Amino acid sequence: MKLARRQTKRGRVEIIPMIDTILILLIFYMSFSSFKVQEKRIDARLPIISTKVAATKIPLDVSVRVRNKDEIIVNGTTTFDLVSLRDAMQTLGAIGQEATVVI
Repeated sequence: MKLARRQTKRGRVEIIPMIDTILILLIFYMSFSSFKVQEKRIDARLPIISTKVAATKIPLDVSVRVRNKDEIIVNGTTTFDLVSLRDAMQTLGAIGQEATVVI
């Protein structure tokens, strides 16, 4: 007795649903994408500095040494009197930098 063999179906790729899906995705991306628009420019003239001024850097550590009644040495080089020292400390405070003062 001869038995009939079962025929196996070979799998195949269905291309039509894949094309439909790709087409729907293409339409979706094209409809929701933003296209580049030329931006308008505003011509502005910026101010130019006429003289170059170098910024003076104030040291953050200030050492004050008192020698005589009217002689005060700041940072080992500059000699101040009391009025000049007060003005220098007010300038340092006005700039807003925090400095360490060692007396």
